[in-house]
Amino acid sequence: MFDRFYRAKNALSIGGNGLGLTIVKEIIEKHGGKIEVVSTINSGSTFRMILPQNS
Repeated sequence: MFDRFYRAKNALSIGGNGLGLTIVKEIIEKHGGKIEVVSTINSGSTFRMILPQNS
């Protein structure tokens, strides 16, 4: 889910470039945090971003 992906030629008219979650994950990890996801079919997904508190 957090890997980069590229659209096939038959989906070029659909917006987006497949980088959103990849970029979010990289930024969070560079700040010492982590991102978790729990997904349920036909119900949706919950994303949790955990960042360390600045001391």
